[in-house]
Amino acid sequence: MAALGLMRFMSDFREAMWGVVQSAVSELDFDFTGYASKHFDRLREQAADPRFERWLEEVRAS
Repeated sequence: MAALGLMRFMSDFREAMWGVVQSAVSELDFDFTGYASKHFDRLREQAADPRFERWLEEVRAS
């Protein structure tokens, strides 16, 4: 479960950063800033989850 939770966290990080980059370079008519914001919000929620620190410890110990 720890690996899955942390993979989800990193997936949202990747998507948030992709949105940041695209908001600067893309010419498409799309709300990349909003897209990034949505994923940054999810990152904050996941990092605040009481299981998050335990997941880090479990993965570190393996």
